[in-house]
Formats: sequence, C-alpha cells, structure tokens
Amino acid sequence: MRRWIAATAVTLTVSAGICAPANAQTVSPGPIDALRRQLVEHRGVTMSERMTERGPRDKNDYVYLYRTVVEFGRGEVVATDTTYRPGNRHTGDSGFRYMTFDGLRYMKSESSRLPPGKSWALTRDKEYSPALHTSFDIGDPATLRAVLATTRDRRPAGVYDGTRTTLHQGVITIGDLYKASRGSWEWKPTVKEARVRVSWRIWIGQDQLIRRVWSMRKAPAPFTRKIELLRIVDARLTGWGVETHITPPPADQVVTVKKGSAPDLDAKDPQEVSVPLNLGAR
Repeated sequence: MRRWIAATAVTLTVSAGICAPANAQTVSPGPIDALRRQLVEHRGVTMSERMTERGPRDKNDYVYLYRTVVEFGRGEVVATDTTYRPGNRHTGDSGFRYMTFDGLRYMKSESSRLPPGKSWALTRDKEYSPALHTSFDIGDPATLRAVLATTRDRRPAGVYDGTRTTLHQGVITIGDLYKASRGSWEWKPTVKEARVRVSWRIWIGQDQLIRRVWSMRKAPAPFTRKIELLRIVDARLTGWGVETHITPPPADQVVTVKKGSAPDLDAKDPQEVSVPLNLGAR
C-alpha cells in the first residue's frame, strides 16, 4: 500500500522539578551553534528512522523503516543516501534506495523494471533538495531554533550514541514549521493543516548535538487530504562528523525518467519514516 509518511501530536508530561517555563521563547545557542559547526564539506551523520501510521479505519499499523546517510558542505546538507524497507507485512511494499542531490533524485527499487543494464532511475525536479529531515528539518538552523523555542519541559535523559542526553519536549504547529523553514516545507499547508499541532521530543547530547527525535501528529490522508492519519516518527542519529562521500551512480547504470513515471517505483515521500505507537521517552 502506498502511504505518505509523517508524525502526529500528543500532550506530554514530565516531572516539573527541572522544567523550563511553558512559554519559553528563547533558545540556548548551544544546539544551533553545534549544528552549524557540523555543516562542513565531506562530513555527515547517519539517521535511522522508524515510523508507524494508522488511519481511523485501519485494523493494523503500517511500519516503515529508513536509514539515511547525510552529507554536509557549504553550510548545509548537500546529499542524502537513503535505504528503505517495510517494517511489517501490512505495508505491501518492497525495499528501495534513493540518493538525493540538489534538483536530482536517483532511485533503485527491488521491484522496478528498467531497461537491460540499467539499475537506477533518475528524475530531475527543482523541488528535490537533500535534507536532514525527520518530522521536520533538523539540519536547518532556523527550523531547529523555531522548534526548540517551543520547549515546554526538559530533564536529564538516557545515553544515546555514547553520550548522556537532555530531553527537551514541546509542541509546534505545522504553520510555524512552514514559516520557519522559509517555505521549504514539503507542501504549503492549508489553513486547517497549518493549525495541526506536532508534539515533539528531542534528546540533545553533552556536545549539544541531537541524538534522537520523536514526534507525533495528525496528518492528511492520501488523495482526500482529510487530516485523519496518526503518524509517529522516531529517529536516532549516530556518528556526527563521520567522513562522507556520497556520489551519483555510474552514468551507464542510469536511465532518466519523468517525475512520477519510473516503472514500478514506489511513490513514497523519501523524507519521512515510521515508528510504533507505544514508543516514548525513557
């Protein structure tokens, strides 16, 4: 089954002894500066995501798993290499891999039928832009600042990627995410969509880098755009600063196709992923 993937909204409670003010509007420069220091040529991070989605009439959860290597350069994300596999049999999907560069996307699917000798389908579109994107673009300093500005609570948390973390959590709307991302959000939300609340949790290490992001929200159903799907995303980030060299596939293995016309290639949005409904902060 083809699904569009994202993450949903929930109200979160935490012990109040070390909470930040509920109306916090300022953000420590630590996480923003730490992110900017990572955005150098041929350095990156790996993100593993698990997302669960369920509609109001679904009897089963649909689980989607992604692993993305992200490459930085020029103060931004310059390339991503993502491998997808279905997390359970209910998705009805096959695995695939795609690489995204500015204006380009190369896709390789287990179920695709391409000309002999070709294993990658290339589509060109100015909307293609590599990003460190889970439920929102955590590789964009402006978006990260906007999210952290809505922090309602924070407390010491567990160890991820070898560092003890501090858990921040809060709520932000799709409209505010769209504004913060300077219009680069996946779509321009309607008035109703802009009011959708995204509950989020971010675990930040002692070096001020993000190690885990969890979010939940209601999302538009495919085709109808009715906001009725529950989507939860849990992303783990490891290996900040690892050396990366993401390069396009060899030209002789690539066939160029029109956007949306690649034979048997699944039409999922490659920027999103899945997570089971019972996952939460530890």
